[in-house]
Amino acid sequence: MIKKDRKFLDETYVKAYYSLKNSRLDRFDARNPPPSQPKSTIPITTDKTKVFVGKLYADASLAHFRRTNRFLTQIIMPGARTCQFRSFATV
Repeated sequence: MIKKDRKFLDETYVKAYYSLKNSRLDRFDARNPPPSQPKSTIPITTDKTKVFVGKLYADASLAHFRRTNRFLTQIIMPGARTCQFRSFATV
């Protein structure tokens, strides 16, 4: 179950934090310490940020599903290796 996969959750959070910070779509300040700190947070104050972070988590979740359910993936997503999500919103 993905909710119990701490490694996936931690790695995805770190990726989301630094990807958003590098994109400069939202403002990081003292209230948003880095992931190495216990009270780390990601500022999500704009619609663009919501789309950006949501897409990152959706893509990571799909990749996790494909990695952990290879047989099932081939049944319900034939040709899944070439399938990718596309964002319909411009970020």
